[in-house]
Amino acid sequence: MSLKSEEAAVKPGQAAVFDQAVLAGQKELSSVFERALLEMRKSINTGVERRVLENLRSAMEAFGNYLKKREILLGSRERQEYIAILRGPYTIQTRKKLFDDFTCKIKTRVFDEKKAAYEKTQAQDEVNELLNQKGKLSAWLGLCKFSFLYHTISFFTHEFRKTALQKIKNRHVDLQYFVKTLKPILDREFNSLTNLEYNAFALFLELNSVYEMIRDIEEHEQFHRGELDGPMNEFTGIYLKILKNRSYLKEQYDKIFKKRVKVHGLYGAFRSVIDEPLYNNINYYSDEKTFLTESVTGALISYFSAREGVLVHTLNQLLFVCKTDGVIDAVAKNLTPQAMLEDQKLLEKLTAEENIKISRLRELHHTVEHLYLRGHDLAETSLAFFAVSQPALKIKPLLYFRCLIELFEKCFAASVCGDDRESFSLLYQNAEFRNFFSDKKSLQNCLSRYSLDEFGLRESARDLIHTTTPVGEDTKNFIFRLFTAPRNNHAMTYDDRIKEIIAHIGNVHYEIACVLEEFIKSMENGPGDAELTARPDFYNHARVHGENFFLGNSFRLINKSEPTLRDFLESALALAVFIAKETFNSGMHAVFSEYEKLKDDIKVIIREKTRDADDTADDREKKTSPADIPDFYYDIIMQIPGMDYWSCEIIPRITKDGLYQAYETRFVFFCDPDNLQDINARFGHTAGDKALYTIAKIVEKNICREITHGENIVFRCEGCNLAGYINSVTLEQAVMTLHKTAKELSKMIIFFEGNKLPGLTMSIGIYEERRGSKAEENLALARLTAAWIKKQGKNNIGYPADKNRVLKLTDFNSEKIQDIIETLH
Repeated sequence: MSLKSEEAAVKPGQAAVFDQAVLAGQKELSSVFERALLEMRKSINTGVERRVLENLRSAMEAFGNYLKKREILLGSRERQEYIAILRGPYTIQTRKKLFDDFTCKIKTRVFDEKKAAYEKTQAQDEVNELLNQKGKLSAWLGLCKFSFLYHTISFFTHEFRKTALQKIKNRHVDLQYFVKTLKPILDREFNSLTNLEYNAFALFLELNSVYEMIRDIEEHEQFHRGELDGPMNEFTGIYLKILKNRSYLKEQYDKIFKKRVKVHGLYGAFRSVIDEPLYNNINYYSDEKTFLTESVTGALISYFSAREGVLVHTLNQLLFVCKTDGVIDAVAKNLTPQAMLEDQKLLEKLTAEENIKISRLRELHHTVEHLYLRGHDLAETSLAFFAVSQPALKIKPLLYFRCLIELFEKCFAASVCGDDRESFSLLYQNAEFRNFFSDKKSLQNCLSRYSLDEFGLRESARDLIHTTTPVGEDTKNFIFRLFTAPRNNHAMTYDDRIKEIIAHIGNVHYEIACVLEEFIKSMENGPGDAELTARPDFYNHARVHGENFFLGNSFRLINKSEPTLRDFLESALALAVFIAKETFNSGMHAVFSEYEKLKDDIKVIIREKTRDADDTADDREKKTSPADIPDFYYDIIMQIPGMDYWSCEIIPRITKDGLYQAYETRFVFFCDPDNLQDINARFGHTAGDKALYTIAKIVEKNICREITHGENIVFRCEGCNLAGYINSVTLEQAVMTLHKTAKELSKMIIFFEGNKLPGLTMSIGIYEERRGSKAEENLALARLTAAWIKKQGKNNIGYPADKNRVLKLTDFNSEKIQDIIETLH
């Protein structure tokens, strides 16, 4: 960014246009400042705040005068930051500090640009001076004077002398000492360095390899012009990059070496290699003669002056004659051969770790994402069989578990170990197999004692069974606090036996789940019975048959008249997993926690494997967001732009005097999530935040994906609502895009701490913005449309039945609104 424009310096013919831009920019900032100042004055409550506001006003006026005097035009991001400081939700003290930091940043940017412009002009002047002297008698006389004073080139013939070459050769000792310490860092710790840091210090390794050619040069008293071009060009091309970036190398030296190695004399060797040797902590080159006769840079000046026939006396002139810019590549790391091997080993190691974790994740996925969900559905469906009201189950924890245990006993345990198990048989290829579970000792051992008596939940414990939770708390929250918080840390009271019974229920069902899982795995690998060895598909195709009461219950539960052995066993496993999870059993909790940790670990590994060139870079190399929207506009929960972005950026860009100006077709939409209050009430606001994030990302993905219009945007509106714009489409296309979005969202299954959240749906209102209409009113019309259709039912999309009709806010008070708004479910 230049001082007078974001892209380039102002050309003479553009002066008038630039002056207009400066005036317009200053007028815009002044207008924003006056409005913000008025709002801030309204919120002042104390004398301290009043003084801070006065200081802020003075600082902002001074900043405005600074911009005006120097004709500085702020870039788009800088304007965004300025507006955000004025309009953001900050205290007056925070606003003042942010503005001071902003002012400092702008002044630093201006200083850096002036410095860069000056250095560029200086470099060009030095090159022009060199070109103007070339071929003239004054150039020859200048070389004669140079050779007489410093003796690094011959007097009349102006040939490079051995004494100067020796200065370059002598520096190799220090370079080797420095490289010996540097190379292991570059070979093994390359991931901790940015691209620029790595490539800058890798130059020393390149220089060391080129030194072999310099050392092999046979020494003569003097060398003819062009005689040393090969090795000297190779050496100089690398060395000039080091000299050009000497300040940066000195800045990064401590970062790379201070905490890694403590080698005596290393810093001295480093300073010697970059041609700034120290003697008693003082620069060794105390005068010009010492510098030109003792330094490597002086030797290069002598060599290229002799070669070019004109005195080359600055770094910029050396860069010009060597045809290099001295810039270090920062796009990708130029890894050493050893670093490449280490990188490959790391990649292989990460891949192996990833495969192990993915394999384990797949095992747990069946339990966490499939069995638990299936167990939940089985329980929800089957609890309707009991003569117990649903509200009672929500506030009586032991009654709830008594029903689940009775369900498991009647549907599964009794068929495996009950008195009537002889009627349980399996039909497979016209053959009947009776008493299939009679010799399955693992199942018999864990299910033989399964009954309400085992858990102390017979009718004799009626008072305990009908114990209710504290007022306003449901069963799930009660049990969660029962097992996660010390008793003396909350005000809840309960009989100690309740916790003991629930813990015992959890332990038993966790044990049953483990045994069933092992048994199912053995069946999947092929039945071990001699009679079934030749029937590898027995597990998947043998049908459960029987007419006793218990099997009738299980058939109704599985929802099949003759379920397969697989259906029967996996339903039992699903219900056992669900019951163990509902009791907050530590073993089942560990399974779910491991599952979540594995997912996070795999994400970390994938990021490490596919890391960008500078993922380890510091703040100076941070990347911008995809839509180039500053971070301070983003909503923390939804991770999409917030309402400030709409008011500070979208409205000024698309409106003039508050009226929409664009000619292209544009639709505003408003999304009102349907089940968030229920989620927050039942599972807490953290679960609600996760649901909000999911909703936002699905809407953003569909509205702002690459194949859609680049100006499409989604932002968080007031409360938990979303709004946005869809550009350059018809009404039908806008409706279908949002219908597809809502459909995808409704299919999402979200778990929070092992609990399945209620389905996510939205009520969506759509309205077309027309040129000359008010943007705020258009958004209000979309919001009212969404509110009206939400009253008609969840998961609906509302839009004008007549696409050419211009809606008014008063239309929604009319009884005819149902004829005006079309609804799509």
